[in-house]
Amino acid sequence: MWWPHSRRPWPIFRRRSSLLAAAQAVARPRFGRYLAWQFNVSLIETDLFLDDGRGKLVYRSNEITRVIDKRLKKPAPVIVEGVLVLRLLGALGRPADFTIYVANENAPETSLADEIAAYDAEHRPLQRADLVIDLSKSFKRIEDEAARSLIASLSAQS
Repeated sequence: MWWPHSRRPWPIFRRRSSLLAAAQAVARPRFGRYLAWQFNVSLIETDLFLDDGRGKLVYRSNEITRVIDKRLKKPAPVIVEGVLVLRLLGALGRPADFTIYVANENAPETSLADEIAAYDAEHRPLQRADLVIDLSKSFKRIEDEAARSLIASLSAQS
């Protein structure tokens, strides 16, 4: 996605040097990577810190905490992305300053559907999101919608 300089949302993002953004990843491909690249900010993909073979999502929380702490020492926002990101950040005692919910009706089914449904009921990530991006739509429409929504959401928080 390319924005003319006058529409680039990253200057708004950059003014918030201590911002911890949570990206609720419900879709593939990972939209968090795209956002981090577009805004030139750090991304922590929590799925890389999963303990495999447990039959549910269990994170190596101490490692994630260390990475978040290190990244927040830099004067730039950090995006933390994952399937259960609000639960994880709550357990770490690090509430998100800004939340992004990425939806995709075309996402494949997962064996963790029950755990994700319980998480959705408890944490209500869609309702709590500062920005909702629906990848079910055409990419051009998403691009335009995301640019407008992100600029409006971040401007409102400034």
